[in-house]
Amino acid sequence: MPASSHSARFVSDWRGNRLADWHMDQSRGTLSLRGSEEICEQVVACWPRAKRHNLLERQSYWTHRIHMDFPEPPELQDLLRLQSEVLTLHVASTVVVNTAIALDFYNKPDADELKYTDTGQLLHSLKYGRHTPDETTRLGRKLCAALCDVVDRHPLFRDATRLLPVPGSTRRLSDRIGSTLHRDLGIPLTHVTRRSVATRPAKDMTSRERAERINDFSIDEGLAGERVLIVDDLYRTGRTLAEVARVAHSAGADTVYGLVAARTLGSRDKPPTLYRWQPR
Repeated sequence: MPASSHSARFVSDWRGNRLADWHMDQSRGTLSLRGSEEICEQVVACWPRAKRHNLLERQSYWTHRIHMDFPEPPELQDLLRLQSEVLTLHVASTVVVNTAIALDFYNKPDADELKYTDTGQLLHSLKYGRHTPDETTRLGRKLCAALCDVVDRHPLFRDATRLLPVPGSTRRLSDRIGSTLHRDLGIPLTHVTRRSVATRPAKDMTSRERAERINDFSIDEGLAGERVLIVDDLYRTGRTLAEVARVAHSAGADTVYGLVAARTLGSRDKPPTLYRWQPR
């Protein structure tokens, strides 16, 4: 899509963003992006030799420009297409989680109500539907195939050396997702322990209940130098992901990424506050 000087300035959504547009000028070795800061940071993290350039204030269509003094990587276009399909999440502190992705929103506003996306409907069916074992397996494989596709296509996620499923509620869907990704991707699995017993899903908890879950997780296994991929079914405030990431860092992890099936929306959602992580 060609840039237009009359196009509205891009406004980043704190809940999550897709890459809206991109253009690669091979003669100059410059990549122009229209998307959030987190999307740009992913590209630079994949190819550290790439350098960001400041854009003039009047150039309101493109939000970021990256200079690459090397041939265009074969994987670049596929990464950009992936970023246009999935949600790159806003992570309050990149010290804790380097980057995080969701397949889609769990629900979206439609008139005066929230309606499930296709991913949200699939998740809801897996968590609360009544199915035969074969049907549950089919639905689970469909969801995990989409998550595996993200890992296969994303240079950072594909280099992960350890999978960490978030301990879930009594239905433990995130554990089943982690086990399937471990089997299909061949990435070693490390279990995270929750000290307290989760009585209901995090998306249904109050802000006070979520705050009480801080320091609720532990990892008994050493993760020195590991590139960790945390997997979960739902993301709302990001506190659970940040807390698991914090204990992963404490166990020695070098970098931490997050991959979730859906990002939830609700009437009580507010922009996330900065999660300050301090090494223990």
